[in-house]
Amino acid sequence: MKRHYAVPVILLLLTLIYFPLRDHGVLEPKQLQTILVFIALFFMLAMEYRHRTVVSLTSLLILWLLGIIKGEDMIHYLDLDVLGLLFGMMVIVEALREAGFLSILAGTLTSLGFRKIYHLTIALSLFTFIISALLPNATVMLIIIPMTLGICETLNLGRAAVPVLIALSISSNLGGLLTPIGDPPNIMAYSHLQISFIGFILNIGPPTLLIYVISLAVIMTLFRREMTFEIGNKNDGRKPKIEKNFLIISILVLTLVLLLFLLQDITGISPSASALYGATLLMIIGGRRMATILREVNWDLLIFLGSILIFSGSLEKVGILHLLAQIISKSTHGNPHTLTTLIAWLSSLVSALVDNIPYAAVMIPVIDELVSLTGYYELWWVFLISVGLGGIATPIASVPSLLTYSALRDKFEFKFLDFMKIGLIVWVILILSLNLYYLLL
Repeated sequence: MKRHYAVPVILLLLTLIYFPLRDHGVLEPKQLQTILVFIALFFMLAMEYRHRTVVSLTSLLILWLLGIIKGEDMIHYLDLDVLGLLFGMMVIVEALREAGFLSILAGTLTSLGFRKIYHLTIALSLFTFIISALLPNATVMLIIIPMTLGICETLNLGRAAVPVLIALSISSNLGGLLTPIGDPPNIMAYSHLQISFIGFILNIGPPTLLIYVISLAVIMTLFRREMTFEIGNKNDGRKPKIEKNFLIISILVLTLVLLLFLLQDITGISPSASALYGATLLMIIGGRRMATILREVNWDLLIFLGSILIFSGSLEKVGILHLLAQIISKSTHGNPHTLTTLIAWLSSLVSALVDNIPYAAVMIPVIDELVSLTGYYELWWVFLISVGLGGIATPIASVPSLLTYSALRDKFEFKFLDFMKIGLIVWVILILSLNLYYLLL
């Protein structure tokens, strides 16, 4: 009950400090208001004061009442590509689950005979890391999370499944850094840089692979007791319910959607459109099954993610992100070591709190100018990797983290702060490793 008293007190304090801060004149009133509302939002999410959807929508309502954002702003900042991709893949994955595909896949993997949890963690982590470099990591996690939960249920792992899922979330975030198509900031920077596809990988690959190995070591250390647990195939022998015809159709639709992802440059069809085409086809074919499938779609997650995207857009609109870019460019005086440290820590910190797409859009011209002034080309890779690492720190920092936290919360009543404690430890170690890598390079 303590948190129910603490939250109103904190909200009252944030309201009271607005007036002296406003009179101080460092920030414009709307900038200060947006920052204080964001602090309140983050605090209530961390304390789990109310349902996350209620908290996020209430925060948007406050921004609207303050005149910071309007209805058209909400539509503008609501990234329908992200939400469409998530919804479409949710429908496809639920259709596969309904047809029995995930049960078959889980049974196949458990038959491989993993003896300890760390064997399972490393195998699934490598798979997730590689696939996330080739496909949108949101899509990968929508498939890998239910599959992993199915494996863990088959093996009766209970809460020992927590470190496995956290390792997969981190692997997906890092895998997206490996190629120009794995993460939205990478795509944006790649279109700006005069560099080949292979050249991009050769530059960003070595530090990314090193950080990935370090991340696995950190997870193994943090969960060393769970990782040594003996496991075995404890399936009770019951065969999963399979709907053969619907299973074949669902697999064909998933295969078609994945092919469209890979052929995006040729077809011109965006990943979100591909996922929605596949979901629509299944809804037409699925018949009565679709009522069950649509009930299983995580609607509150879609609403919450949409709210966070709009809130990130409001920070961009009032000029907070642009202000950060100016601070970076003015405070480093062109020193490569200072630039590396500031870009690494500040970019990852900002990306841990807000959506990294608007931040990347603001910062790419700044990085381009800093590289031109200093000749320090490696600053591009410091920036892109640090932006990706920010997605590890908090449950709202990236789609893979949000999907993982949502699954852990629903399945194991895993708290926001529990996820954040682990995320912050891993984040600090990885961003420190990145910083040292480029300082010693």
